[in-house]
Amino acid sequence: MFTGVKATLKNTPRLIAFGFLHALCSGFGQTFFVALFYTAWLEEFQTNRMLLGQYYGLATLCSGLMLPFISPLIDHFSPRRSSLIILAALLLAIIILIHAPHLLGLAIGFFFLRISGQGLMLTLANTTVAKRLDRTRGKALSMVALGSPLGEAILPVIFVLIIQGFGWQTAWWTVAFVLLLAVTPNVLFLTRSPLEVDLSKTTEHVANANLDWRRREVVSASPFWLMLLFWVMPAFLFTGFLFHKLSLASERQWPLTFMASTFVAYAIARMCASFFAGPLADRFSASTMLIWSFMPMPIGFAVLLIPTQELWALVIYLSCMGLALGANGTVKSIYLADHYGTKHMAAIKGLLTACSVVATSISPWLFGYWLESGWSFQEIAFFAVCCCVISIILAAFGKSRLNSLNQRRKIR
Repeated sequence: MFTGVKATLKNTPRLIAFGFLHALCSGFGQTFFVALFYTAWLEEFQTNRMLLGQYYGLATLCSGLMLPFISPLIDHFSPRRSSLIILAALLLAIIILIHAPHLLGLAIGFFFLRISGQGLMLTLANTTVAKRLDRTRGKALSMVALGSPLGEAILPVIFVLIIQGFGWQTAWWTVAFVLLLAVTPNVLFLTRSPLEVDLSKTTEHVANANLDWRRREVVSASPFWLMLLFWVMPAFLFTGFLFHKLSLASERQWPLTFMASTFVAYAIARMCASFFAGPLADRFSASTMLIWSFMPMPIGFAVLLIPTQELWALVIYLSCMGLALGANGTVKSIYLADHYGTKHMAAIKGLLTACSVVATSISPWLFGYWLESGWSFQEIAFFAVCCCVISIILAAFGKSRLNSLNQRRKIR
């Protein structure tokens, strides 16, 4: 397996570096990074957490609704052009955030930050690699996926120090200079000539020409709706629990310092799962791995059903979340390319990302409402386990139905 990973890296170094770089930079638009500035913004704009959260949630929702209309451009533009446009949008977001005179201006900055960083950057990373590879698609996407947990591990440490030492505006100026002086030159260097293509893709693509689904065909077919819960459930559930992690720690009497340190276990588990999921999908098929890659999530929530204050429960819970998000995220991208084709993959991937973004704008509010209504995390965890089980059952039916439809398309 490791020999195959080394060979893939050797044969397509610029392609994998391009995807990895964009997965890493997507962290600048993710909630874990934006949340570092919350305290500074509360003081700067003399507002409260609820109002700031509402503006952020609204911007996230709007970006999710816009993503299906913008992401198809990635299918038609070159990786170089797409990357430069997304970087320009990210720089625009930073300028708006730094100079925002009021909360509405901040919300506009949030919108551009979320759609360029969280949405388009990751879509570009995954689709660029998936479109150009076939037999080694899983191995390459595993290496690309390492960029996201690496960002989660290093960016908070670096930028917390910058914020504390020099202020939040300086931190965002630092991001802007990194994008201009480091990321953009690397993008231009990596795309100085067409990115590598796995030649085996050409033959396979010709044989499966009818498997290049258009987005409207995907939405009009039953497998999409049967599997939709499965696509959005990881982001929906974990975002809700992550947003209310302090309340969870308070209910279980877990020390906040220990909870913070256990996110290292989460990051390690996610990186390991991301790395191994792709080669395993290449070996056993993404269809086989799809359900299994999701299984750690209901196991993790099942641990929260145990009314214990022991610290091992927190470690197992977060480790399971890391395994599920790392493995499932990688396998999903491979599955989409294998079963829907790669010609319109950015449009399809963008639609599913938009659904996940909308879901993540709902769960923090919904979980907060339940907590205010007197629910315990044990009850919310039971809801989460039920959601996981239902989504797995529906996804199994969806997989079977999609296989049948693809067989008919091949015959045609």
